[in-house]
Amino acid sequence: MPYVSVHVDAEDVLEDLSEQDLRDELARRANKKGRQYHSANFMIPQPVAIYTLNEAADILRKQGRNDLAFKLEEVREDYVAH
Repeated sequence: MPYVSVHVDAEDVLEDLSEQDLRDELARRANKKGRQYHSANFMIPQPVAIYTLNEAADILRKQGRNDLAFKLEEVREDYVAH
């Protein structure tokens, strides 16, 4: 499956809109979509997140990237394990 990477400069696209306009549009979209699109419905289960972060840290360690492995372990301890 081909992938496309697109960069959009927000200043070029949104320069005519105020912050309040953007907030109103986000609220309108949230109301339109309803509760089924609540962010909690898309959360990764804690055991899966812990396993994935551990596996990624192990792979990085094998590649010699101990610094990145350490950062992933920090993320796991600070944000996921509690």
